[in-house]
Amino acid sequence: MLTGGWRLIELLGRGGMAPVYRVRRDGEDDAAAKLMRLGRSGRTSEDTTWKARELFERSAAVLSKLEHAGLPKLYDFAADDDGTLVMVRELFEGHTLQQRIEDEHWHPDGDETIALLRDVLELLHYLHDRPRPIVHRDIKPSNVMFRGEQPVLVDFDSVAGVDRTSSTTIVVSPGYTAPEQLAGVTSPSADLFSLGATFLFVVSGREPHDFERDARGALEAKDALKRCPAQLADTILGLLEPDPIRRVGSASEALARLDRPAASLAPRSPNGPGSLAPGRWPLGASRYAVVAAAVAVLAVGAVTASVVLMAPEPEAHVKVSQPAVVPAVPVPPSPVPTPLPPVPIEDTPAVVVAVEEPPACASCPPAHGCLDNACVPEVSALVAGRYVQCWILVDDRLQCAASFNRHGQTGTGNGDAQGWQNPRDLPAVRLAHAGTGQVCAVDQDEQLWCWGDNRYGFIPDQGKRVPVPTQIESPGRVVSIALGYDRPYLLTDDHKLWVRRDGGPWRRALRGKSIVEIDAENFLVVARDDKGRVWTWTHAPKKVSRVPELDGVVELAVGKDHACARDDAGAVTCWGANDWGQVGAEDPRLQLTPVAVELPEPAAQVDAFEELSCARGVEHDVYCWGKLFGATQPTPRPMGLGPATAVAVTGGSVCALGEDRLRRCVVATKSRREPPVNER
Repeated sequence: MLTGGWRLIELLGRGGMAPVYRVRRDGEDDAAAKLMRLGRSGRTSEDTTWKARELFERSAAVLSKLEHAGLPKLYDFAADDDGTLVMVRELFEGHTLQQRIEDEHWHPDGDETIALLRDVLELLHYLHDRPRPIVHRDIKPSNVMFRGEQPVLVDFDSVAGVDRTSSTTIVVSPGYTAPEQLAGVTSPSADLFSLGATFLFVVSGREPHDFERDARGALEAKDALKRCPAQLADTILGLLEPDPIRRVGSASEALARLDRPAASLAPRSPNGPGSLAPGRWPLGASRYAVVAAAVAVLAVGAVTASVVLMAPEPEAHVKVSQPAVVPAVPVPPSPVPTPLPPVPIEDTPAVVVAVEEPPACASCPPAHGCLDNACVPEVSALVAGRYVQCWILVDDRLQCAASFNRHGQTGTGNGDAQGWQNPRDLPAVRLAHAGTGQVCAVDQDEQLWCWGDNRYGFIPDQGKRVPVPTQIESPGRVVSIALGYDRPYLLTDDHKLWVRRDGGPWRRALRGKSIVEIDAENFLVVARDDKGRVWTWTHAPKKVSRVPELDGVVELAVGKDHACARDDAGAVTCWGANDWGQVGAEDPRLQLTPVAVELPEPAAQVDAFEELSCARGVEHDVYCWGKLFGATQPTPRPMGLGPATAVAVTGGSVCALGEDRLRRCVVATKSRREPPVNER
């Protein structure tokens, strides 16, 4: 017997946080009860227990104050002293939207789909259009049920109110979660993205994560929407926009689009009705901060922190421009702020850094922003190599810089190493990768280009130095590039891995495995297959071994002689050389078995370079361990570097993309104290 006289009848299923039971009380219809018992497994930390309770109680509090045909009715809520939480709501006997599509093979026609989408949009308008918007944060087909023909949104375990820019809890449903939500941002716009992904599933029958993505991270869904009514296809694509500034701005705007022919829909203005405030450009990254496809951030809270990695946004926001064609002239690099000493995670008081608002620039060209009173280009991706650094600008041009240009790695055709250079005759690109002294990029027409150090025949039929971008035949549509010390690797969209040696033809590597990620540095190479398993080898893919005790991996990062992996729960493990503590173990010897890195929060991104490893937590803070700049002893314990939206490690420095699309870097150092007077 549960609190309130409810009796358990049978298990119905499992929600996002707890099992759901059919319950019954005398004289009343059957209901659904979500039952949570906290701390019973012996593995749940006190913080996790309180967080779970907070989410559970928040869900009940929100539902108790709402009344809409698209929401479940809340009947009862109770919390016992022993940690048992019970929430009783309306019971829905039918299938979820996902079950209707997959199990019942329901294929709604265009009019039915529009009607269904309109019903859910009207519900989101009800939730979002209030002084403190309510954000569901986990809209997906399995969370849509039906009361007759009325769609009902269920599972409010992750619901949040928007009274701050970021959330302390990250909710992830692969394929359905908006890029900015992966970075902890709570926003009604994230619900709209999830709704677009849900209706892409309704129309196509395919999970969103099965679709390819373009250079900006947008799902390539146009072919799947060809048979839809024009206004429906246009609305779904508008909801699926990875950039919240360009995304359909509100549920009411999406409803208006459904009622208009697609031909009459003008491109969305970045500062039009329902859009985000100017200057709030959400960015995120994969290993090299490829922004739209991974993580994004709308704002970075207050600027009182242990170390400032990202400069604060001034009250007068920098205007965000639409990508425009900018004259191909060299653009100076972003000013690098004076490095500030990081603060250890524990036992060290926070350093409060007073940051003065920089003076505004008089006027900046299109696709530029103001940083430290200088106009600098807006960037969409960072590409970090050993002897060359590149970035992809918002107009998809690539620019590179090098401290020395002996190999021609800037691609300009000369030895000039001053400032950021435009590689000669290189078209707009959709991805790029930098190695030791080489750069390779794929342009918008799927042509592969490479240049720089060619002593090992990366570029066939050329000399040892190729100072300008040179076209190379590729074995298919390239989705990822990794440049090892003496050979390049390509991953094509059919999950095949290819390698070239000494200017020879492309040859298959790891035959029989479906590869989804590849990374390399120096002679170490790691690859991840579609089952989350990690494979590694050195120098050549002849003796390939599986890294033990790794499952569910979603991201890899490779240093000089070590590697790290992040799993789907945000845990980071590293293995390999550990002479500087780059694996995260106190023992400086080689670590053949992955070591769990003790981070204070789950990681949203991991990166590595030479003997340094870094991770960005879901709360945006960056932590680094290994060979910190200027250190004379190993640093196996992660050191806090402050908040960021995305990181790229470049030999002692950590660079990040800001919400204003501007690049900033700090040096990863250990904090120091002044020695006593008698030691001086």
